[in-house]
Formats: sequence, C-alpha cells, structure tokens
Amino acid sequence: MDSFLSLDLGSVVTVVLLGYIIYLLNNRRKKRATIPRDLPLISLTVKFENERWEVQLDGSVAGKVSVRRGQKIRWTIEGAEATYNFPSVLFGVEDALATSEPLTLTVSTDVPTGRYIYSVEIDGECAVGGSPPTVMVEDEI
Repeated sequence: MDSFLSLDLGSVVTVVLLGYIIYLLNNRRKKRATIPRDLPLISLTVKFENERWEVQLDGSVAGKVSVRRGQKIRWTIEGAEATYNFPSVLFGVEDALATSEPLTLTVSTDVPTGRYIYSVEIDGECAVGGSPPTVMVEDEI
C-alpha cells in the first residue's frame, strides 16, 4: 500500500499524458472532403463510329474525363451490349458490369485523387477513349 502512495509526480504526469494521447488518437475525426451537391452529370456515349467503338463526350472521343468525388457518370451504348470494367476503388464496383441499358455510377467519396483507367468491351472489341478511357478524380475541376 505504501508503494502506491509513494508515486512521484513525474510518473503521475507520464500516466496522465499517455492516457490523454490515447484518448486523442481514438477520438480524432477523419477529415472528409466537402462534396458539392450540384455536380453536373457527366454523360458519355459508347458508339460505333470511324470503324471502331468509341467512348464519346459531346460527340468527340473522350480522352481524360475529369470528375470529383460524389459526381455521377452515365454511359449510354448505342445498339449493343457492353461490358464495363472499373477499378473497384473508383465506384465501389467489384465485378464487370454487362448491360445494353444506360449505366450510371457515382464516384466514390473515398477514392483518392488520381488517374483511373477502365475498359468498355463490345463483342470482344475494346472501345477507345483516349486509349484507354480514363477517369481523372480531382479535388477541383
């Protein structure tokens, strides 16, 4: 019992500080990027043109498409079924998606900024779009 009471001030301060540091580490909040609610929908068209399948934005081959976290992208294919393959971190989609209907996906709020290459395959042929199609996630556009 006497040894408990004989703790020196330095030991007490050390224990209190360690407890406070552990508390801070356990209760810190993750800083999240602010995601505007009014981000425009990006509409891409997958069509057979110039003797090849193309991913187009506003009638031209879509090279890099710049987006922000939380923004929606829609792909519409004309006259065929397409299989879309995306990095899972980009939209949270793990598997390939095959559809002849418009496909709308929302960019993940947790995706790091950077360049993400994806593919669109129609009847065994990959569509071009900046070869290969690319989504660029940016903090500001």
